[in-house]
Amino acid sequence: MRSILALCLLMLSLAPVTAIGNYGGVGFYRLTNRQGLSNSQVKAILKDKQGFVWFGTMSGLDRFDGFRIKTFLYDDGNPNSIPNNTVDDIQQAANGDLWVHTGTGYCIYQYDKEQFDRKPEEWLKTIGVEGTPYRLLIDSKKNMWMAVYGKGIYFVDTKSMNAYLFHFDKKPAQGAIPDYNVACISEQNGQAVVTFDNGWIYRLDGYSQQVVWKNGFIATSKLLTDNAIFTYVDNQHNYWMSTNADCFVYSQTQKKWILGAKAFLASMGVSLPASLGSRLIVRDLQPDQKGHEWIATDHDGLLCVNYAKHQLSQFIYNPNDENSLSGNALQKVYIDDKGALWVGTYKNGVNYYSDSATKFYTIPLGDVNSVTQDQNGNLWCGTNDAGIVVYNPITGQSSRFTSAQTHLGSDVIVCSTTMKDGTLYFGTFNGGLARYSHGIWKSYLTGTSGLANNSVWCLAEAPDHRLLIGTLGGGFQIFNPVTEKFETYNTSNSKLKSNYLNSLFMQNANQLLIGHSENLSIFDFRNRQITNIDKMPNGKSFISPSINYAMLDSRGILWLATPAGIAMYDTKSEQYEYINELNGTQGAVGCAIIEDKQHTMWLISEFLVTRVKLDKENDSWNLNMATYSSLDGLQDRQFNNRSACLLHNGDIAIGGQDGVSIIKPQRLQMAKSHVRALFSGLVLFDHALTAGEKYEGRVVLKESLDACRRLDLSYKDNAFTIQLAASEVTVPARSRFLYRMKGVNDKWLLTPADHPEVTFTNLSAGSYVLQVKVVNGDGSVNDEISELEINVAPPFYLSIWAFFVYILLIVGGLLYYRRRVFAHQRHKYERQSMEENMKKTRELNELKLNFFTNVSHELRTPLALIISPLENMIREEENAGKRRKLELIHRNAIRLLNLVNQILDFRKFDQNKEKLNLARTEIVSYIDNICSSFRILANNKVTLEFESEFPKYTMSVDADKVGKIVNNLLSNAYKFTPDGGKITVSLRAKTRYEMKGGDHDMLCISVADTGKCISDKEKKHVFERFYQVNGTEMQPAGGSGIGLNLVKKFAELHGGTASVKGNPAGGSIFTVELPIEDTGSAKVNAHLGTLRTAPVIATLHKGEDSKDSEEEDTDKTASLYGMARPVERKVLQEAAEKPVLLLVDDSDDFREFMCGLLSDSYTVIEAVNGKDAWDKMIDRRPDIILSDVMMPVMDGNELCKQVKENDETASIPFVMLTARLADEHRKEGLASGADEYITKPFNIDMLTLRLKNLLNLVRRSGGATLKSENGAKTGQLNKGNFVLNSADQKLIEDVDAYIQENLSDPNTSVESMSAHLNISRVQLYKRLISIKGITPSEYLRAKRIKRAEELLHDRGLNVSEVAYKVGFNNPRYFSKYFQEEYGMTPSQYKKQFEK
Repeated sequence: MRSILALCLLMLSLAPVTAIGNYGGVGFYRLTNRQGLSNSQVKAILKDKQGFVWFGTMSGLDRFDGFRIKTFLYDDGNPNSIPNNTVDDIQQAANGDLWVHTGTGYCIYQYDKEQFDRKPEEWLKTIGVEGTPYRLLIDSKKNMWMAVYGKGIYFVDTKSMNAYLFHFDKKPAQGAIPDYNVACISEQNGQAVVTFDNGWIYRLDGYSQQVVWKNGFIATSKLLTDNAIFTYVDNQHNYWMSTNADCFVYSQTQKKWILGAKAFLASMGVSLPASLGSRLIVRDLQPDQKGHEWIATDHDGLLCVNYAKHQLSQFIYNPNDENSLSGNALQKVYIDDKGALWVGTYKNGVNYYSDSATKFYTIPLGDVNSVTQDQNGNLWCGTNDAGIVVYNPITGQSSRFTSAQTHLGSDVIVCSTTMKDGTLYFGTFNGGLARYSHGIWKSYLTGTSGLANNSVWCLAEAPDHRLLIGTLGGGFQIFNPVTEKFETYNTSNSKLKSNYLNSLFMQNANQLLIGHSENLSIFDFRNRQITNIDKMPNGKSFISPSINYAMLDSRGILWLATPAGIAMYDTKSEQYEYINELNGTQGAVGCAIIEDKQHTMWLISEFLVTRVKLDKENDSWNLNMATYSSLDGLQDRQFNNRSACLLHNGDIAIGGQDGVSIIKPQRLQMAKSHVRALFSGLVLFDHALTAGEKYEGRVVLKESLDACRRLDLSYKDNAFTIQLAASEVTVPARSRFLYRMKGVNDKWLLTPADHPEVTFTNLSAGSYVLQVKVVNGDGSVNDEISELEINVAPPFYLSIWAFFVYILLIVGGLLYYRRRVFAHQRHKYERQSMEENMKKTRELNELKLNFFTNVSHELRTPLALIISPLENMIREEENAGKRRKLELIHRNAIRLLNLVNQILDFRKFDQNKEKLNLARTEIVSYIDNICSSFRILANNKVTLEFESEFPKYTMSVDADKVGKIVNNLLSNAYKFTPDGGKITVSLRAKTRYEMKGGDHDMLCISVADTGKCISDKEKKHVFERFYQVNGTEMQPAGGSGIGLNLVKKFAELHGGTASVKGNPAGGSIFTVELPIEDTGSAKVNAHLGTLRTAPVIATLHKGEDSKDSEEEDTDKTASLYGMARPVERKVLQEAAEKPVLLLVDDSDDFREFMCGLLSDSYTVIEAVNGKDAWDKMIDRRPDIILSDVMMPVMDGNELCKQVKENDETASIPFVMLTARLADEHRKEGLASGADEYITKPFNIDMLTLRLKNLLNLVRRSGGATLKSENGAKTGQLNKGNFVLNSADQKLIEDVDAYIQENLSDPNTSVESMSAHLNISRVQLYKRLISIKGITPSEYLRAKRIKRAEELLHDRGLNVSEVAYKVGFNNPRYFSKYFQEEYGMTPSQYKKQFEK
């Protein structure tokens, strides 16, 4: 009796509360213009064989790839665009092209070119179809049926491409059809069902070319009210003829027409819901592969008819359900190759449903915290706020128990379990424990029953069928249902580390695995002992100390669900895996873990469920995972902790905030589907391209990307995106893509979620292959790989021709490099050789310097013994001639001593042994005395002046070194100052104020000359060791190159400087600045004004016997050329009888010495170098030449060659007198044409004899005669004068005329004269010698002197003006030659004339 009562109570409790229906239902996803549809009124739907889904709307043709919609619109400027935006029919031909019907008729969309052919009739002509089709059917075998006005209906066999015409006939015979307007063409098993607008229906067989069936009941009954007729064929081959007003169905089983769709369905035994309208208007009908008929209606939603079960399901719009249909007015229903349902609505876009894509479903039972199943299969769901809901999966009905029935202190149910005997236990949050057994509820609360804590967080059954309880704060308890006693274990009475328990799991018959807030514990029922586990056996910590759920699966693998995620650990192999890293869900909270009956693991996170199949290989586990979300039918909101239950039939129930999600593992297959990747589009620099579109003047895509599978880019296209899609289109899209670019990276990369595209930037020129695989929504990867070839053209500088040029350049470069390497090696070898030679040279120079230094030390003593007696002899000698010779010896001895001292000073500097010996010195008088000592060197030729800003000044200097500075500067000045020049030595003080800074005032010693200016280039090197500046024509250069270097060294040793600059008056100014010590500086600064206003000390050093300036100039000029004494006519006449000897040497002293030796026997003409000698030879032909070799400007060898190569001078004997002793030097001299080569020092008598013998030899051979013997050309005398022949007379007249015309031109010369007369210089020379007895240059000079004598009579002209008027560019030369001719200077002659 008691059990019967309990059963009645249970039945009452299961009274229906909400009718939900069978497992699951149909949930639609929507596509509207918000997702990119061109218009929400959709009249045509097609999925092509590539995988794209096409929608025909009132505003264009849309292509959907699962992620994005691409719209094709009419473009008036593009003849390849769609001809009209209203699209109501789309069909695909065998070749992949789409036949699209628009408001203007059919057009063909060419898939590969992504363009439209607006005139399909041109192609139809090629297959025998005449005319433009206005109705079209492409059947399941891809054969084509076309209705053409005035022709009939064509059947085109696409295999043979043969066309057969069912022609129109007003009285149709066999094989003909009536001449009516075709309303539509439908298909029945490959045959065409043709409906005419008057209601006639014909069924045609294209292969047999026959009419197999026809019916005119509707036409003859005149039932139609309009001609907008569409006929649909269902699975039973019934014909549904629908109009805007009604629907007629021809029943194949009843062989009759039934008026009205509802009447037909009723005749088929299908029960109709009351919600259907009185008149059912059918807009489309599509059978599926399961035998269902899907009917799109006008205002009655979508109907699903199951003839076998006599069932009809209606799907209508529900404003409270976002997964219901988006509208009830439908226009198109389409089922694709995957069984997915696509519904086009009148105003609300497209609806999508796929039974295969929807793997799971959710029962809306509220916020479910726990799920358990009783022995009858009912689901007992503990909710978060509504007590306990009991759900019957068979009937779909549910009932509820609240605290009023359960006597619990709370309706927040957090855990539950079903015992072996069918007893149900429920734990609550702060509401105690409840037991339901045999229809009776009993509750247990703290304080009255022994329950440790009212928050019961987890429950389990012990092996002895006692209840295991985990509380939130009260530890762990064992409840005996028989005695109703509690056995408690907590942190106070056991080793349990935490009283906050989350999980209880019996890992074997004797041990309980406990998860709590401090990792894990194991309770052993045999000894009632607790073992705490803080780390894994391998020593690693758990991913989180707080454990939401812990279990050990059938393989002995430990699984942990924690707030940080889910992990597995194999205690045998110690393999550890962090699941969240493997499935890309880092941060997701682990809620529960279930092992199904096939030993597959189901891991529940907050929003995801991951299926893991484990396969063992080589002692390790391979994890094959698939992840599911709300896209697969799971609930949208999160799952709750420990709210999962394995049902009796193997299904899994998971509780969450939206109810209970049901997973049927046996329906899920791990087999990979055959989904391939599509290359949906190309975006170049954020611009989406279509095939044939011009971009920056060129067509990038000639064909669609997915059709050609090839992309050719320019090197400028360095940022492009490949849009990807999958051949299986779902809504929403679940696919992702693995890709890799071969040639860049062989690693497979996964596209981000919701970004089905890959972008590449700055690809180098070359060929690449993009490989793509589809990753399904569950994470499984398809094997099929789609490939896209990408070619990036190189820039012009990386083209083949450019590389050919580069190769040539590289080869040339390598050859050049090879040559450079060889040259470098050669230079390196030469440098090494040079360094070795330099090293040897340095060593040799060091030996030489040591030798010269030692010799110099030894020379000082004999020089002292020579100089001192000479000075006494000079003072005592009264004979002027002898005294001059002694002075000559003395000067050269002093010069030699200075050279010796320079060598010693140089050596001291070289060895860093030179030091200052400072002493207080009156510097003005000291330098003045040095200038006075150069009086002898002046030799009455150069004026030396000394100037000082102050009369006397005492400072600390090294007097010896300052003296050497001044001596070297003066020696250098004399060396480069010509005769008549001037040297000025000046002293001045420069203050720090004038210098704008500095540590000391400076004493400036300047030596200025009027010689040759030094170039800026030479000024940079003039103080360098051994550097020598080339001399002038007037004064030879030469020397050791040490003097100026010592000047700089001595100045720097004092802390001063040495510099050189140009002299505005000509020549150079050398300046040495020496620092003045502070005391001296203060004194100078204090009295600077006084010193500046004091008289300047000036000393002039000249010769003793000075004459007037003009005579002095004459003497200097004469001295320069070795004729220091004025000559009278008598003396000149005597000299004219002596042989003329040209003496060439750059040493004044040597020339003076040789003149003294040879003047008794020869008329000596002096020259300072080869060029000077050649100029003087033109003026006066010598009888013999005695020349040095080493000279500036032109040396002796060059002079000798020039003399011997000239016909006029080749016979003159040439004697070289030099200090060059080497044999090669002697050979060089003789090779240049020298008659004798005599080395210094020489024997005077031997030299005299050799000169005499050479002159005698010339006389005997007749090669040359002295001037006294030459005379003028002999001829008849006419009154004491020579009588010239006419040719000679003509020559003299021409010469005189040329001279008279060009007398004032200084450039008039023998060369210009001979050129004017058109004869050679040698011929002119010989003829004038034979006629006049003088050379052409002497004749020209005589004419100029004669004209000058006439001009001197003019009182308005001075001497210089006269000189310039007669062609002399130097008045000194004019004075010299005038004095030779008239015995007096031009000035004297002019004064005499004026008297």
